[in-house]
Amino acid sequence: MPTIQKPQLDHTSFPWQDQSDRFHMELEAQRAQILERSGFNREFGNSGDVPSINAEREGAAFILELSGILSQAAAIKMDAGYKPANKVIATLKSIKKDPSLILTGGVEPEALAMVASNYQRGDEKPGTYWFEVDRSDDVPFPAPQRVSKAASVALDKLSARRGQPNNIMLDFLEDKLLACYLRFNLSARRRSVAADGDGSQAEAGPFLEFLSSVIAPLNRFLIQLPACYGAKVVSAPELARRALRHRGKSRIGRV
Repeated sequence: MPTIQKPQLDHTSFPWQDQSDRFHMELEAQRAQILERSGFNREFGNSGDVPSINAEREGAAFILELSGILSQAAAIKMDAGYKPANKVIATLKSIKKDPSLILTGGVEPEALAMVASNYQRGDEKPGTYWFEVDRSDDVPFPAPQRVSKAASVALDKLSARRGQPNNIMLDFLEDKLLACYLRFNLSARRRSVAADGDGSQAEAGPFLEFLSSVIAPLNRFLIQLPACYGAKVVSAPELARRALRHRGKSRIGRV
């Protein structure tokens, strides 16, 4: 039986200030490991020696850059609006039935954006007055019947959508983190090694170790999100495979 989706009307946007600071703090705690695994120490000649002022400054900047990448990835998962159609449809149906829901501030971003882009006061181009739907306090209240109609139009458009959306968060992470690694290395590779005991193979290599260190704070954040976000732990081996398979085919511009 198909899964019955519930409308998402309690959405909370990514907490930039607090969570970004937390990502930075957690990466700073692993600074020595990350700088070693990334190749930074080899580049700056700091393998156990007291770092120079320049190396210290550049290392701090690199950790800050990585924390920014994690923050952007988390915001993409929470706010960028790349959900399967059936998850958005449930929310749109609720808005069509009760247009006042857009005033509560908890409607998930993709459904709200679709209503806004199809909203019309009259015969003008749809979306001209989008700000009446995705609104601030000083904007007039939109006519409820117009909001309901915009949700209905959005539902009709979604009925033609097929397939699963791309995982934009992973696209972003693989491109950004591979670029960071290649800043200090001529290449990024992974290799298979024998796993303990059962004769199976496991993946290994410096690039995989670097990814494992960097994405750990992001995974701790993702696992505590409510189920409605559909967030899953990011697998370092999968991320490495994607990055090396798609190398040179940048998709960051879509974000």
